[in-house]
Amino acid sequence: MRPMELPLNAQRALAEERWADALSALGGISDQLVRRLAIDLIAQGKGPQALGVLSLAEGNDCAKAQIEARAHMLARNPKAALAALNPFVKEARTDPGFLFNLGTIQRALGALDDAAFAFEAALKIEPLYGDAAYQLAVLGELDKAPDRAAAIERAYADHPRPEARAPAACYAAGRLFEVRGEIEKSFAAYQEGAAKMRASQNPNLQALARREDGMRAAFAPAALQQAPKRQSSENDPIFIVGLPRSGSTLVERILDAHPAMTGVGETSVVAKLFEEWRAVAPPKNFHPATFDRLGARYFELNGMVEGETQIIDKTLTNYMYLGFMALLFPSSSVIHIKRQPLDAGFSCFATLFGHGAGWTYDLEQIAFVMNRYDSLMTHWKRVLPQVPIEVSYEALVADPKIVVPEIIAAIGAPWDEACLAHHASSAPVYTASVVQARRPIYTGSVGRADPFRKYLAPLERTIRAGDAQ
Repeated sequence: MRPMELPLNAQRALAEERWADALSALGGISDQLVRRLAIDLIAQGKGPQALGVLSLAEGNDCAKAQIEARAHMLARNPKAALAALNPFVKEARTDPGFLFNLGTIQRALGALDDAAFAFEAALKIEPLYGDAAYQLAVLGELDKAPDRAAAIERAYADHPRPEARAPAACYAAGRLFEVRGEIEKSFAAYQEGAAKMRASQNPNLQALARREDGMRAAFAPAALQQAPKRQSSENDPIFIVGLPRSGSTLVERILDAHPAMTGVGETSVVAKLFEEWRAVAPPKNFHPATFDRLGARYFELNGMVEGETQIIDKTLTNYMYLGFMALLFPSSSVIHIKRQPLDAGFSCFATLFGHGAGWTYDLEQIAFVMNRYDSLMTHWKRVLPQVPIEVSYEALVADPKIVVPEIIAAIGAPWDEACLAHHASSAPVYTASVVQARRPIYTGSVGRADPFRKYLAPLERTIRAGDAQ
């Protein structure tokens, strides 16, 4: 079904949370229209708006509950999502889509055994269900759960038309074969999945490069030294930046375990505020009052009260905005997590990110993005008044009792033993590192790329070329 085209008055009503007016602008309130608009809003990543529209729906049934649960997940409220589905678990026990949604919610909440049961149940009903197979593979323990491994292999190998296999089934098989040590089969499955994803992706890497160059020019040393800043605060956020699959979720979980800090995950708040700032005409854009207003907006958009807790923001794309962030939050700490490049690059390639990171499905594009990232981070280290705190992933997992206290000291927080027991936290996890975040720190991912090295020449060659420049 194609998304609805919303007239301006409907868009305005949605922005102002006038749900009934928005539906009236589309022809009147009806249960069918409510659900269709909510689904469109979910597709756009607008969970809170979808929930507002759904509040006008009549009655409650399994289909509506699944829409509501998806909206709650977008709004980062998995407990509410689970509550929406729970009344229909018995009724929907033969619906693989419902079981998949249930498993996804349970996974975020840390109920990993329940999530595995739901994904396995979905695969029993629909054996070629690639998404369920992939989520089951992500949960791990494939060497200890033969039934789980067999279900994943069937989803990949039993497809009557390999060309029509779901990309998720390929990534699931890649993970399974990797665990078994069948490296040639593993890389072939990852490569097949990546090729299928590339067919629907068109990452504009030149636009990314131009944007990074624009940031260098806009936030040169003179601009950062002369610009007025928002007043410093001891409650300025802590930002974690790094490439995907480099350990940012682990660092966030460690800090989130501290009683004075709260993680907000990955958001688009800083990017949104940067665009708002760009829209302010000079010289007002560099007026302290402008930064005060935008700083207050940061907490508002994150659903936090300034001073209530110290926010941990691990939006990886924030690396692009470190110059702007230095003006907005001059006392904020930036933690830069770094992982061995080949391990980081291969882990990106072996992960199904969906449609938000098209460059991760091509080894040379991964290397291009990594090189550009390193170049911009080098610029920030040279020009920022407060240099980012660099943390080595390998050092962190090798000796957390040394490195974790060093991180806490570097951000100026008092030590708390809870930071060494991050895996005991009940806070939801939404990233690809969901399972690792629920386990004590381990070193098993160090050197992950080594067995695949002969297949990674395009990645290694391009990374080296970037290092030489």
